[in-house]
Amino acid sequence: MPYARPTQRLARRRGLLAAAAVHLALTIPLAALCSVDVDEAYSLATSGLPFGHVLHRALTFELQPPLYFLALHAWRVVDGGVFWARLLSVACAAGVVLLAPGVIRRFVPSVPGAVAAALLAVNPVLVWAAITARGYAAIALLSTLLLGLAHRAFLGDAPRARAAIAYGVTAAAALHTQYYLGFLLAGLGLALVAAGRWRAVGAYALCMLAVAALSTPLFLYTGAQMAAHTTAGAKPGLAGSVAEAARHAESLVLSMHAVSFGRAGRWVARLLFWGAAAWSVAGALRTRASLANVGVLAGVAATMVAGYGVARSLTSVEAMSMRHTVALLVPALALTLALLTARPGAARTLAVGALVAVVMSADALWLDYRDLDSNPPHKAIVAWVEARPDLRPEQPLLVFPAESALALPYHVTVPNRVVPLPVPPSLTVYDPRSDAITSEAALEAAVAPAIGPSGEAWLLWYSQRSFLGVDLGSAVLERWLDRAFDVVEQADLEDCRVLHLRRRAGPR
Repeated sequence: MPYARPTQRLARRRGLLAAAAVHLALTIPLAALCSVDVDEAYSLATSGLPFGHVLHRALTFELQPPLYFLALHAWRVVDGGVFWARLLSVACAAGVVLLAPGVIRRFVPSVPGAVAAALLAVNPVLVWAAITARGYAAIALLSTLLLGLAHRAFLGDAPRARAAIAYGVTAAAALHTQYYLGFLLAGLGLALVAAGRWRAVGAYALCMLAVAALSTPLFLYTGAQMAAHTTAGAKPGLAGSVAEAARHAESLVLSMHAVSFGRAGRWVARLLFWGAAAWSVAGALRTRASLANVGVLAGVAATMVAGYGVARSLTSVEAMSMRHTVALLVPALALTLALLTARPGAARTLAVGALVAVVMSADALWLDYRDLDSNPPHKAIVAWVEARPDLRPEQPLLVFPAESALALPYHVTVPNRVVPLPVPPSLTVYDPRSDAITSEAALEAAVAPAIGPSGEAWLLWYSQRSFLGVDLGSAVLERWLDRAFDVVEQADLEDCRVLHLRRRAGPR
């Protein structure tokens, strides 16, 4: 059949384009509708500065490599709005949906590209990254490019010099976007060593030396950045941190962190998914099918999980959440697909695994975005307050923790003053201790100049009580409210208590 291959290519492209269309149909409306979160407010503030100031603030305040913030600064020359800023992430995530299936097929040729694309199109972590004006979608795209270029340059049957140069440039860009992408670089290098491809190991080592040389100025800041992220309390243990990173790896594929299924339902999903994978691997061992690519992907994923675990144990629990491990998304998906298709003719095990992943993803997406907003839903919280008939312009909107006050102005339409408690968050030095309420006097100093003659205010009290081991002072706030105010009205909204306060008459 001389026209079979072109026909297959056309069908494959149509499948990728259909998956990308589904992904964009999800992400573009959500990017337009979802509340601005605190991290996005930081990104918008940083990228809105002049170029040189963006570089400095990324390194010294954002405590991250600067490339994403510089790219966002250039992107926002066209339009400074939130939606346009998010479209950079939308484009990067769509790039993952389009490119990752081809990368995965290099390692797992038996996986149809449309299946990998469909799994990525509805993946909740990738959808979230796409609608967030932060660097996570770019990190996922760089991870995808690194995995694909590494195969072309070092792991394939015919290594290519141009691909090695492209890999080095991409690796340098990756380190200038997120330090944790270095775990992927290490994993790919160890995979070459484990495979005994010594000539490729030498070329890879030279490539990494060039990347390290290009990144030397960046590394001068990493010590101070790491210290700023280190918890004030006891650090998590290494074994527990590695186990948590492994749970993140599983959740990147199966959405265990977000689904509404109960404990029993989650275990059923796990048994179906990992049972199908184990059945496939057992069949491969019986038939003596090659598991070389499974080994490569497992080594890369294990190295990244170990790296994340070490980083978490050296810093804090908060410094290593699901979003920080997004570079593991495509390698983890490639590994699980390789396991599901390890045996010849593994269409059934692939179908079982893909169905479980899609059902879990769909449930997580519905749970997260059924109200067409993110969490916390700042827009809905502000809209509720603004709809109160007893809201007056002279009544300030008090916000605790103070960081949340950065996101609210993007949604507030009334003239009421937004007052962070205890003080406005700094945009020059990141230190959670400065956001902590240490005394009732500090609260009085913040509120007294803002409160009107009616003595009334509205408090937006978010659920976060500590960060990086710092107690933010909820107990002090509670005592001050009990002593100084009466609660006229109260509502418990998602992730936030809203209190209408009236200053109590008499001595304070």
